[in-house]
Amino acid sequence: MSTVAVQLAQERHLPQILQLSKINNKNNLTPEEQSEGFTTAEYSLDFMKQLHAETPAIVALDNDKVVGYVIAVPKHLAAHHPLLEDMVNQIDQNQYKDFKNMDYIVVGQLCVAKDYRGMGLVPKMYSQLKTEYQRYDCAVTDIDQRNIRSKKAHLKSGWKTFGEITFSGIQFELIIQEFH
Repeated sequence: MSTVAVQLAQERHLPQILQLSKINNKNNLTPEEQSEGFTTAEYSLDFMKQLHAETPAIVALDNDKVVGYVIAVPKHLAAHHPLLEDMVNQIDQNQYKDFKNMDYIVVGQLCVAKDYRGMGLVPKMYSQLKTEYQRYDCAVTDIDQRNIRSKKAHLKSGWKTFGEITFSGIQFELIIQEFH
């Protein structure tokens, strides 16, 4: 097996990120497959290009093939995506920290291709995220409470739970990774 490199995405990687996201979207998976982890949000190529201009995704590459990624969304760009905008609004109201006055990034999505799970890519990608985006106070995201695998991977990578939010009747846990 070749070595998987973790780095900032190049614009040419964006279609592969979107394809991996689509393959792992919960709407395209059976309940059994969902137990292995799933993605929730959908993104357009235009939005991904907008993000890429400011905060390129972190990718895990196997011979230039995207096998994992973390989408980093600056708080102000979340307003361009309804789901992310709602998440930021709910986070900013949370009493855990003064999020409203903080400069944080939202992890819009994390995904690892099925054949690459269990190889330690999540901690490596989050370590790279922290290195690349240390100008922010922290990273915040949410996890569908039914996505047990994702929660375990995040907690193992140093994230901490700090609250809950609801989207369309589904409970999500809010988690944070401090950068400073």
